[in-house]
Amino acid sequence: MSTDIKRRRLNWGLVAAILAYLVAGVLYAALTPAWQVPDEPAHYNYIRYVARHGRFPVLKRGDYPAEYLEEIKSRKFPSGMSIDPIRYEFHQPPLYYLLEVPVFLAFGGRILPLRLFSVFLGAVLLVLIYRVLLDLFPRRRWIALTAASFVAVLPMHTAMMAGVDNDSLAEVLLAVAVCLSLRLVLDVKPPTRRSLARLGVVLGLILVTKTTAYVAVAIAVLAVAMAGWGRWGAWKWADGYASVLAPAALISAPWYFRDVLVYGWPDFLGLRRHGSVVIGQPRTPDWIQKFGWHSYLHRYFAFTFDSFWGVFGWLSAFMDQRIYLFLEVLSVTVFVGLLSAMWKAFIRHDLELSRGQKAGIVLLVLLFLGVLAEYVGYNLLFVQHQGRYLFPALIAISAGWAVGLRQAFRGRTSVAVSALAFGFALFQTAYPGGLGKWGVFFTASLGMFFLLIGLLGKKYRWIEWIGVLTVHAVLYLIGMLALFGLVLVQLAV
Repeated sequence: MSTDIKRRRLNWGLVAAILAYLVAGVLYAALTPAWQVPDEPAHYNYIRYVARHGRFPVLKRGDYPAEYLEEIKSRKFPSGMSIDPIRYEFHQPPLYYLLEVPVFLAFGGRILPLRLFSVFLGAVLLVLIYRVLLDLFPRRRWIALTAASFVAVLPMHTAMMAGVDNDSLAEVLLAVAVCLSLRLVLDVKPPTRRSLARLGVVLGLILVTKTTAYVAVAIAVLAVAMAGWGRWGAWKWADGYASVLAPAALISAPWYFRDVLVYGWPDFLGLRRHGSVVIGQPRTPDWIQKFGWHSYLHRYFAFTFDSFWGVFGWLSAFMDQRIYLFLEVLSVTVFVGLLSAMWKAFIRHDLELSRGQKAGIVLLVLLFLGVLAEYVGYNLLFVQHQGRYLFPALIAISAGWAVGLRQAFRGRTSVAVSALAFGFALFQTAYPGGLGKWGVFFTASLGMFFLLIGLLGKKYRWIEWIGVLTVHAVLYLIGMLALFGLVLVQLAV
């Protein structure tokens, strides 16, 4: 089969993933009751303020009405209760809201068009994830396609992309920054001023979009260092970093200056003001003192995992526990596959990687660790065990998922995964209080599934794609069941 034919098939696979995502995203946007996406009323009020007043809002005391917010959430945002007092996102950088203002004005402030704008950004993100991983692994297009498909069928991400939230734009711009940074280290030629300035402009846009994407700055700084290592003298180093950082500073400085005037030095991000405003939000030291470390850590890991896959509304609508159990077993299986792939690539050196590819992998690892550090740091202050805060690292997470899932279907790894699954299932049948009958069923079933694909895949490589498509189809089905069987039932007034 020629390379062109393979390329066309894989591109059609990306188109199919985008279409599947768009169907799910539009349905979530249209059917999710108004304001039943976390923080959506506060983001909407920001857009409305800019559209009506022609200036940016200022976060003030009283913009986080804790008791009122809990009441309106518990009553599922009835029409008789206004969302006007919910304004605690007024400190956010402005770019997303400026882009939504024309949509707000064109459609009279209706929420659905605003949501659909975010859905569109989610589709752009899929293309960018595919592009980034295709640049990094040009001879292994299946990694790019599997990763993009995974993000397309991730239920919680689809639900968040279908809300009014600046996360959508932040993730898109972060993906662009990663793509440009990656190309700096992959290119055999020294970077030009134009390529560095282009990266700087994207960094500037990120700085005026959302702080959760600021990890892009660290990635860009490291990428420039890798690209110039052994090539540049002292003057070229200074020129290279100036080419990146000067555009970023020029774009972001006016906003930071405005924040200093409004909130005072050194609160150029408005975060100190935000911390003093959100009175009533659970704080970590108080939680630990009240419930203890054991309860805190159990909630930390369990709630983070569940909400990464799907806890809907304002983190109150949970899927059936059997679904989370299935996702736990599947995640462990993929993680074992990833460990096997890493062993082969970095210990046995079965996979030849260029210097640029190794540098690119380092950038993805930095992306994941940076986002994880932000998540851990935030939870040192507030009890915010929300897996969605890890979504800025989806490029790295989806790449790991793609490699781990495909490896779990291959040869000895599939046999090892199956043996572990069957052994664990047998152990659980004799261990009181273990996973229970459903845990045993899911573990044994997945073990049999991976073993079957692994055995058939030795002779017919395309069988592995059947395995990947089956897993992703199940995830897509879970997302649809969550929408029609959970969101519409539990969150509607």
